[in-house]
Amino acid sequence: MAGRKRKPHKLHVVEGTARKCRTNPRAPEAEPEAPVAPDYIGGRAKKYFDVLIDRIRKMGYLSRSHTEILALAALRLAEVDELTTLIEREGPTYFTVRAVVDAKGAPLLGPDGKPMYAKLKKGHPAVSQRSEAMRHAQSLLSELGLSPSAMNRITVPESGNDEDEWRNLL
Repeated sequence: MAGRKRKPHKLHVVEGTARKCRTNPRAPEAEPEAPVAPDYIGGRAKKYFDVLIDRIRKMGYLSRSHTEILALAALRLAEVDELTTLIEREGPTYFTVRAVVDAKGAPLLGPDGKPMYAKLKKGHPAVSQRSEAMRHAQSLLSELGLSPSAMNRITVPESGNDEDEWRNLL
């Protein structure tokens, strides 16, 4: 068993839990530039991409190396939005009609000699699609350090006050 996933070293530095003995000196460095939204992202997903960038920038570990996972998270969050709108418009269930058949598959006839039909209530497919998109989005946000439990582990550097900096030097 592999155990839990390793956090990126930069997260350990930001959290204040970095240890030299647990650091890989040959690990690649993340690119320091801000990510740029890929061409395939537009509309709602582009807005989510920008929101995620802003949140990670404020947490102090934004990198262009996060572009693809940010794009996936933005697309999934936009998908959750779109599916929620669809479910609100059409409802979480729908009705369908099916012929009633006997054990051999022959249609049962009613007293009037016509085939009988049953009205069935089914769950809207968008409900399970949204559930899967939400699960995947939550996983991606956790990878980025944006879930509530991940956020509690991160220590954001305090905005420096000139007076405090001088006091620390003394």
